Amino acid sequence: MKLQNWITLGLLNCVMVTSMALAEIPRTPSKFTPEEIKAYVEAHNVERRLVGAPLAVWDDEVAAYAQAYADHLAKTGKFEHYTREVRKTLDQGENLYWTSSSERVKIISGSTASWAEEKINENTGAPVKVNGIVYDDIEEAHPGHVLGHYTQMVWARSTKIGAGIAQYQVGDKRGRHVVVGRYAPRGNRGSQIAVP
Repeated sequence: MKLQNWITLGLLNCVMVTSMALAEIPRTPSKFTPEEIKAYVEAHNVERRLVGAPLAVWDDEVAAYAQAYADHLAKTGKFEHYTREVRKTLDQGENLYWTSSSERVKIISGSTASWAEEKINENTGAPVKVNGIVYDDIEEAHPGHVLGHYTQMVWARSTKIGAGIAQYQVGDKRGRHVVVGRYAPRGNRGSQIAVP
């Protein structure tokens, strides 16, 4: 068999494996109401405007993946990111938030506020600068400070966003709520500029 045919066959197999892996990931409509969607998107766009990033829009498919994962976390009692491999395959970034609040407005606004607070380095009080800087350099400039949720919120290329919400059914977080935010295409890529 010619080399070209082997390459074509190999590419087809990769596409089939990727399609099968994506088909196994459940998707379900987001439990966010239209009003909650509007508030969630606007909270992101407030931060994006401040750094000159293009405005984000709600994407139902991205939100469906987020909701499915929020439901999974609630059923298992876990609080951990989806595997990096799957997020790379989907090309989606992910932010997580949990709270003991039972008020939906506070749950949703709390998630975006928590992520946005990372724009100020808690150790130094200095703002995190994202314009024209690659992600690795942003992290290096702020050692010991968690900032990836914020940088994902404002990542210039991540213009499609969605989110899911669920109440924990088991574990030490039982009765509390989890919010999963998803972003496409994914941000926080080491050598890429966050916001041009």
